[in-house]
Amino acid sequence: MLQPLVATALLLSASAQAVSTSIEERAAGIARTCPTGQYFLTSKCVPCTSTFDDATTCNSAGPLTCSTKFLDPTTKRCVSVCPDGFYGKNNVCSPCSGRWLGSSTCTATGATGCRSPRFLRDGKCVTACPAGTFGAETRSRACTPCSKVDFHATTCTSTEALSCALRTKLYRGKCLGNCPSATFVSSTPSGLSCSDCPVHALTCTSTEVLTCETNYFPLGDTCGPVSKAYYRIPGVASSAAGNFDFLSSDATTERQCVDFCATHANDFVEYNMNFRLFPALCTCSNDIFFGATAKAPGTTSLYDARYWNHPLQPITPCTDERLNPYGVCELVEYRGETCYVKGTNTPCAGDPENLTT
Repeated sequence: MLQPLVATALLLSASAQAVSTSIEERAAGIARTCPTGQYFLTSKCVPCTSTFDDATTCNSAGPLTCSTKFLDPTTKRCVSVCPDGFYGKNNVCSPCSGRWLGSSTCTATGATGCRSPRFLRDGKCVTACPAGTFGAETRSRACTPCSKVDFHATTCTSTEALSCALRTKLYRGKCLGNCPSATFVSSTPSGLSCSDCPVHALTCTSTEVLTCETNYFPLGDTCGPVSKAYYRIPGVASSAAGNFDFLSSDATTERQCVDFCATHANDFVEYNMNFRLFPALCTCSNDIFFGATAKAPGTTSLYDARYWNHPLQPITPCTDERLNPYGVCELVEYRGETCYVKGTNTPCAGDPENLTT
């Protein structure tokens, strides 16, 4: 009888001690150990999934592991899709940059987007795209075939071709079958290209101008300006020569005299302008006198064509015997220093054969 009483007393004593220890642990902030898949909440163990979706283990702050989803380290939650900059593997969201240098987005098998200055190529972030591609300034920054910029481009930027395939020619960022007007085909180490002709040129080669715009003429590898038109009477000194307004001893050719006198023209007053070239002397006059002309070998009278052949008075220096006593008169232009019959390649006439002093 005494032995059962002793056993009962010992059991009660142990229970009291356990209760006392539990109270002391809670008072001291010692967490109770809960079974796997549970955590201690308000004096009892509760399932992780009651608070945290898909959590297989957890604590009061959130999931520690997930069942079918991925543990997001930024939110401490189980998510179906990892946030940008992370990839899901083994139920955990891991940083992309930790596996693929320079990546901004990725999957478990490779990068899907890169941070500047890198570009995406075959699941990796590279410092430069290979030949035939360009780095697209898009969210993924993927190396993109040059054919997306121009079908025949072999190298390119994101906006223009830099070289072209086959027989196509590069011109201003595009690959063309034929070069446009005012250009010529040139060959470079990277392929064929169209190069612009010099300013005012219509056709040209790599070494010379062939044709030019109106009022310009081929001059080697450039286009020189054609002078305005003049009526030219050789071997005659106009009667206006003695009433000149300007003179120059530096203008020693017809073209130099023309240019010198043109600097003194007044475009706001319509008058007959007379140029006269003595040997080593150029004179310019705003007046004209239909009086006697002087025979002057080696001297030329020039009249600005703009002020002649008026509809109400269809006359030119060529048709007026007072200005053209020998019948030698031409409408001319100057190309460089050379005088030509206007619009032709015929040189200007010399002194009349019947000219006598």
